[in-house]
Amino acid sequence: MEGYINHFSKSSRILAHTKVTKLPFKFDSGQHFTIYIRPIDPDDETIDTLVTCKLRLDEESSSFPVPLYCWSPGMFVELNYVDLEQFEVYVGLQNEYECNDEEEDGHAPNPDQ
Repeated sequence: MEGYINHFSKSSRILAHTKVTKLPFKFDSGQHFTIYIRPIDPDDETIDTLVTCKLRLDEESSSFPVPLYCWSPGMFVELNYVDLEQFEVYVGLQNEYECNDEEEDGHAPNPDQ
C-alpha cells in the first residue's frame, strides 16, 4: 500500500544522542530514552547482553536483555549497569508522536490538505 507508515515507524524518532561514560544514567526530568550498545573489541562476537535498568512502567530496576548493534526497543528511564569496559553505550532521546483520528488508519497525513 503506497504511503503506508506503520504505527511503530511513526511512534518515535531519535532526536539527540550522547555517549554514556558513567553509571547510573538517567535524566533529572524523567525523560525516557533508548540505548545502543556495541562491543569495544571489534573481534567480540557477542550478540546481546544484560543491562540493569528501569523501564518506563517498571516499579524498580532489574535485568533486561538488549541486542547489540541496534537501538533497543526498551523505553528506559534509568540505566544502572552495563559493563562500560566491554561495551560502548549510547543514549538516544525520542520524540513521542501522538496519532489523531485522521491518522489512525496508519497513513501519513497529506501536507497539502
